[in-house]
Amino acid sequence: MPALSLIVMTRLPAEGFVKTRLIPALGAIGAMDFHGRLARHCISRAASFCSAGQGRKMTICFTGGTTTEAKCWLADGEFHFRQQADGDLGERMRIAAGEEFAAGAEKVLIVGTDCPEMDQAALEEAASSLGKHDLVFGPALDGGYYLIGMAKLEPAVFQGISWGTELVLPQSCEAARKAGLTFHLLSPLPDVDVPEDIPGAKAALENR
Repeated sequence: MPALSLIVMTRLPAEGFVKTRLIPALGAIGAMDFHGRLARHCISRAASFCSAGQGRKMTICFTGGTTTEAKCWLADGEFHFRQQADGDLGERMRIAAGEEFAAGAEKVLIVGTDCPEMDQAALEEAASSLGKHDLVFGPALDGGYYLIGMAKLEPAVFQGISWGTELVLPQSCEAARKAGLTFHLLSPLPDVDVPEDIPGAKAALENR
């Protein structure tokens, strides 16, 4: 029974279906390849965090393919795999977190694969903060978040959020306040959405 479950939300690489806002700068194949690099980088850091502590489980929660395809893509790692549920991002995260709590997890962290500067120290801070707070968020510079963690399932923070906009973090924090929940904020980090984000992301990937 894991004390902590780390869920990595990602999409399998597919030409023209991932990092579409980077296609004008990189082309469809280039954007797909860059997505793959980002995903492997973030998954590697998440795996290092899980292997550094007792009772930590890591699940790749994916979309865009089959479990067999996901395992082939990440054949060099020992991970649990699960298809993402239907619905918007909030619903998919809510269901993924709920499944981990139902399996006995005491804490759940959820991360994406768009923030190459997220490191093991940030994950450790997130995990430890859940001993004092109900929630933890890793703010992204674009107004979203690269990490959310909780000590029990909190559906309120996944509902009524304008996903994909600069309102995600403010709305999530307000939802937490209205539900009477305390939260901790990690240091803000950039994620990768538009061509202007590419140079910083490349530097982070090269300095891993």
